[in-house]
Amino acid sequence: MAMKTLGEESYIRGGTQKDFYKIEDTETTSCPNCGSSHSIKIHSEMGNLGIVDCLDCGLTYANPRVKNSHQNYWGDPDIYFEEGRYIFNGTKIHHRDKNYLEELSHIQKFKDSGKLLDVGCNIGFFLRKAKEKGFDAIGLDPSESLSGLGKKHFGLNIENNYLNNCSFEDKTFDVITLIDVFEHLTDPIINLKKIKSHLKDDGIVCIK
Repeated sequence: MAMKTLGEESYIRGGTQKDFYKIEDTETTSCPNCGSSHSIKIHSEMGNLGIVDCLDCGLTYANPRVKNSHQNYWGDPDIYFEEGRYIFNGTKIHHRDKNYLEELSHIQKFKDSGKLLDVGCNIGFFLRKAKEKGFDAIGLDPSESLSGLGKKHFGLNIENNYLNNCSFEDKTFDVITLIDVFEHLTDPIINLKKIKSHLKDDGIVCIK
C-alpha cells in the first residue's frame, strides 16, 4: 500500500485555539528576555493579540498574548485521535516526517546516538523518528491528552509534565530538543537554565 501524507483536508482541530481573542482572553507581559516594559507595537492579529519590539533589547515578542496558552493543547483526546487516525493506523505518514528526519540528520552530525529529551513533544511524531534513528528518546509534554496518545499508540516514553517540574536528574541527556516549541514558551530564560542543568557537559541543544 502506498503511503500518503496527512494533508489539510484531513485536519480536525483538537485544541482550543481561537481565530479571534477578546481582551479578557489575553494578558500583558514584559519582555521575556530583559524584563523591560518599554515596547512598541508593530502588529495586531486575531483580535486583541499583539506583536511588539522591546525598546531596550530589541526582542520581538507577543504582547498582549493568550492567557494560559499551553492549555490550548489540552483538548479532547478522541478528537486528537481523529486528527491523526491515518497515522495511528499506518496508512499515512505525518506531513512533517521529512522535516523531522532532516532535523535528526543535523543532530547526528554532532551526536549520533545517546539519551535524547524532546521538550514539548506533543503526541511524539518527532520522538518516534528519533527512536527509529537509534536514540534512547524520552518525551515531555504538559498535555495529558497528547502525551497519552503517544504512549498508547506509539509506545513512547513520555512524561506528562512541565520542564520545571520534571523528575529528570541533572546531566542526564546527550541531546535536548525543542522542535517548534521554543516560540510557545512564556518563560524562555528559566527553561533554558533548566535545560542546561539536565544536559551532559558535552551535550547539545537543538532549538527549531
